Amino acid sequence: MTKFRSGFLLALALWAPASLPQAMFNFYPTDSEWLTWPEYCQARYVVSSTGRTSKWAYTFQPAKIETWQKALGSCWGLLHHQCAGAAHLSRAKAATSASDKRFKLSLAEDELSLARSECRSDNPFSATLDTTLAMVLAEKGDTSGGLDVLDSAMQNNPTYDGAYIAKSILLSRAGKKSEARDVLLKGEDAISGGTAELHNALGLSYLSTKEYEKARDHARRAYSLGYQLPGLRNKLARAGYPL
Repeated sequence: MTKFRSGFLLALALWAPASLPQAMFNFYPTDSEWLTWPEYCQARYVVSSTGRTSKWAYTFQPAKIETWQKALGSCWGLLHHQCAGAAHLSRAKAATSASDKRFKLSLAEDELSLARSECRSDNPFSATLDTTLAMVLAEKGDTSGGLDVLDSAMQNNPTYDGAYIAKSILLSRAGKKSEARDVLLKGEDAISGGTAELHNALGLSYLSTKEYEKARDHARRAYSLGYQLPGLRNKLARAGYPL
């Protein structure tokens, strides 16, 4: 066995805290899911009970795993359940039958609830976890429950843009477009000028009500901050308001 593998296997015992509940974990991402997972999910998965025997087990240097463990703090121990929950949510959206969708959403909620049990609310990552759980609840038809979770996420971590965007989406789906925009504006204020993603969402919001100059202003701000997807830019161009 190489020196790297010996060190890696020794590290596995250290990255699974004995104090954590020994929950069953038996999740296998597809190749495409693995490629779209954020690096922290990949790092946590390869030291999980299932991931350490997967084909990706030796794709991370121990130093990189340790960096993510330190950065995520209390949320690291059961992070792999959050990653699995997010994947189950995506699978549920692609389900071809109502029963399969319900089953996958149930799996997602279980995984996310478990991850949430060890992720303190004052940890910035908890807002990411809560936002994912809120979207699961909304997919199950519990929009009210999802909004409650998002409100909690915004209260505990007011600078996480994803919670504002998710709440705006849920309100917009309910036909509350004015309230949806107000949430995004609240996020812009809370994050001292907003983020690329928030400005893109605001641009789309103003575009939907044909307030083209405001939409263009937010589009310019989004792209100046590094937003990559061209959807808003293209829609404005078709409306006669190119950037």
